[in-house]
Amino acid sequence: SVNAVVLVIITSIFDVPFGVLADRWNRKYTLALGITALGIGSLIAGSSHSLLMYALGTAIYGIYLCMTNGTFQAITYDTLKEVDKEKLYAKHQGGSYALFMAGIAIASPAGGYMAAHFGYRSTYYWSAILCAVNLLLILSMHEPAFHKADATVSLQKHIGAASKLIFNNKTLAYLGSILLVTGMLRSSLNEYAGLYFIAIGFGAIGSGWANGGKWLFGAIGQYLASRLAKLFPFMIVAFLLAFAIMSSWRTPLGLVFFYLCTFSYGIILNEAQALVQDRVASDVRATIFSLINFGTSALMIPLGLAFGALAQHYSVFAAYQLFAVIGLLYFVVWLG
Repeated sequence: SVNAVVLVIITSIFDVPFGVLADRWNRKYTLALGITALGIGSLIAGSSHSLLMYALGTAIYGIYLCMTNGTFQAITYDTLKEVDKEKLYAKHQGGSYALFMAGIAIASPAGGYMAAHFGYRSTYYWSAILCAVNLLLILSMHEPAFHKADATVSLQKHIGAASKLIFNNKTLAYLGSILLVTGMLRSSLNEYAGLYFIAIGFGAIGSGWANGGKWLFGAIGQYLASRLAKLFPFMIVAFLLAFAIMSSWRTPLGLVFFYLCTFSYGIILNEAQALVQDRVASDVRATIFSLINFGTSALMIPLGLAFGALAQHYSVFAAYQLFAVIGLLYFVVWLG
């Protein structure tokens, strides 16, 4: 849990500044710096011999998340808007993210086999090599001319304007709350999935396959999101209820509800982001998502510590039940 807290602290500190950087400087180079951070963080984590060094690798990984969260979505939307096809954002973003998650789905069981036969460090070193390839691809792309970076407005005014836009627009505030709460629950599935898989009886290879399934179902959800957009409210209900059931199911059958969570979240994330994109200007696009991510990260600091304490003194299921209660409380408020 300490490592997870390091991650959320870093994302809490840097999420908004790097979102502003993407809007005010250059999104292509922000992505390039982000993937460079991922490669460096992978090398440090793979070479670590202490918790402190591993935490450093995690912190740099957090920098990668901050530089890419919102930036990729913003550059995708603006690219489509430049050719008057922004209405296809949900479809293209869903397809792109589905490919990303499918790649992780393949890498997860592969990583399990690599860890079992060559050691856990080998997985980090291969990640660093793939980051170098990814960096070359990012540097070869062209940023849409539609986005005009403007650094004349002060940093405080830029963040303030984006914050007011969220709170003064009821639709954006509603969508932001959905992304914040479901994102928080989804973060627990990402950060502590390994503990859950172990708790229901899986070893290294089994956990690799189970984790691959998590990303695969998320990819399917993202791919189908544009086709199932009308089911958006239903998917929110499905996600919250499936999470609650999963938190109390202590056998491998709990994976059914675990995967329902990842599938429904793929649809929720895609549709909510598409609705937000349609309501904000290009100059604050990445900043808006960074502010929402900041809220999720800030909540995950105390909740991550609470998860670790509950998992250590009671069980992983008790820790997940804490998050389930929060989700159900939001569900009750949302119905009201």
